[in-house]
Amino acid sequence: MSRSEYVDNGRSQAMLLEMAAALDAMPSKELIADVLVNPDSGKCCALGAVLLARGVVRPWRFQDDRGSVAEILDVDERLLNMIEDMNDENPGPETTAERWTRMRAWVAQQRKETTDDE
Repeated sequence: MSRSEYVDNGRSQAMLLEMAAALDAMPSKELIADVLVNPDSGKCCALGAVLLARGVVRPWRFQDDRGSVAEILDVDERLLNMIEDMNDENPGPETTAERWTRMRAWVAQQRKETTDDE
């Protein structure tokens, strides 16, 4: 399966690298579904981890605010849709820690060693 241009471009690859670092820096290696960031609990999804790492804390739901999130992260909405789908659609029952492990592995698979823009 070939990679999409919106995953392979420099900005997307930079954001995926940032996401990997944000996931690794999480004190609690757990990801939630359906909400980007829950400011009350501090819990987040994979995209929310990047927002939190950037200091953007807001009770967003991706379905309602995808355009704003794409603008803040400066990437194509299609990449964000792919990440959101991967985060929220699990292969079966999984814990929040298992979701973190699955998403961290997925982010690593999407990363290229170098990009055309570098």
